[in-house]
Amino acid sequence: MTADEIIQRMKQMVSRRTNFSNLWQECEDYGPGVSHITTQGTSGQARTDTFQAVGENSIVQLAAGLYSYMFPTDHKAFTLKVDNEELAENDNVKQWLHAVTDILHTHLIQSNFREAFIENLKSDVQFGTGCLHVERGKLQVLNFINFFMGNIYVDVDSRMNVDTVFRYFDYTARQAEQDFGRENLGPKVLKALDDSKRMFDKFKFIYATYPRKDADGKNTDPLSMDYAVIYVCEDDRKIVKESGSPEFPMQVSRFDRVADNMYGRGPMMKELPDIRMLSDMKAVRIKCLEKMADPTLVAPDDGSLWPLSTEPASVMYMTPGGEKPFWFEFKGDISTLNEAINDLTKEIKDGFFLGLFEIPEDRTIKTATEIMKRAEMKLRGLTPIVGRQQSEKFNPLIHRMIRILSEIPGALPGLPEELIGIEYSVEYLGKLALVLASLESEGLVVTMQQLRESFGEEDTGWMDNFDKDRISRDMARNNAVPANWLKDVDLRDEERQIRAEAEQKQRELEQAQIIAAAAKDGGKAPEKGSATERILNFGEAA
Repeated sequence: MTADEIIQRMKQMVSRRTNFSNLWQECEDYGPGVSHITTQGTSGQARTDTFQAVGENSIVQLAAGLYSYMFPTDHKAFTLKVDNEELAENDNVKQWLHAVTDILHTHLIQSNFREAFIENLKSDVQFGTGCLHVERGKLQVLNFINFFMGNIYVDVDSRMNVDTVFRYFDYTARQAEQDFGRENLGPKVLKALDDSKRMFDKFKFIYATYPRKDADGKNTDPLSMDYAVIYVCEDDRKIVKESGSPEFPMQVSRFDRVADNMYGRGPMMKELPDIRMLSDMKAVRIKCLEKMADPTLVAPDDGSLWPLSTEPASVMYMTPGGEKPFWFEFKGDISTLNEAINDLTKEIKDGFFLGLFEIPEDRTIKTATEIMKRAEMKLRGLTPIVGRQQSEKFNPLIHRMIRILSEIPGALPGLPEELIGIEYSVEYLGKLALVLASLESEGLVVTMQQLRESFGEEDTGWMDNFDKDRISRDMARNNAVPANWLKDVDLRDEERQIRAEAEQKQRELEQAQIIAAAAKDGGKAPEKGSATERILNFGEAA
């Protein structure tokens, strides 16, 4: 695409997002209230008072809850695996997957991932859509960026997967020279760059990434890779940088999606009508409280009071015999208004799923195990949300991280021969993922209990239907047991073989001793060369 074509497409994408932009601005006004999407403003500008903070607080609380349950700090958030069972138990493959998993977590912790991730989750909750990007860093190996959705415009393929991202951003002439090089800049930016008074003037740029028509996954030249990455100066209508990426470089996640909408929908968007109503109700309550604390003064209209003042320690003079002033009595029912505000606040918080992260107040629950079990049951309500986050955000993000690290000498261990040409996948170990995986373990326990009740304790033939080895390894996985704590299958089978042979020898020895004793008592000589003869000879020698 040429610079003019990219600028024209950007205008089309901006126009197509108009309704979402207006809705997002309201979500911002009733939420954090510091960013501008369709309105004009400056950094640090005071926000409009909406008389409530439940919108912003709920955004932060849900994002923090998702963060802690998806990316825990006390154990790994994910592990790499292969679906082929034989390969999965291969020691070389298992060691490589485990080592790469450790390396990825190390870089995530040492980088700015945590800051970018929490901001990205807040974007998902507030605008229903978030855009996260990882690149080779300058000060650190990996650098993560969460882009403000007000500047992001997307397009989707035939399957409604986001495959195109355009982004508006401003650069001063000095910043443009640093990123793109003086030789790539247009005349307007160069003119400002050479003028010390205009060096910090801002110019509008467009970032565009989209799939190339001839993409086949084999091109290694940046100008022919599967995804184009182009920077355009809108003021000069000039491409200032062109490159490419073997994979889609932006991770666009959607909290929820309705029908054929390319942008997502988040709790803030869904709860906006109630938040507006709450704002109006709290404004009314403030008026009620003002009328109660400082009611209207009713005074005679005859000039008998002078000067009329209600300030503390003030003095009013009254004509003898004149009518006394009195406070106008407020008869509004503020308690009913408070109840309505509390009920509406709870409904809004429920819309943000905040109840899923709270400890149940049911006094019939006695033990910590019961509390955890109740919490797990509630968290299953987040299953579709977590699934979308994993498929749209984490899966492509992790694969992009591996690709970036693979280009750095020594950053990753060498790929074992067994994995050449083999696809590997991601298994999640965060609390939410483990809650879902625990369904398998719970299902086994319930099944075993029902079968025992049906066939009785003594009849255990039904257990032949179960693969005990697979069950034990999968249950360990479901309970977040590290993969390297489990023995290699070949080693396990070898130890079983050695143990079986030792047990067989012991049984033969015990049987031979019994036969030898019987032969000795009966006076019959044992067969020459038999184990019984050896035992008898050993006993006589002793």
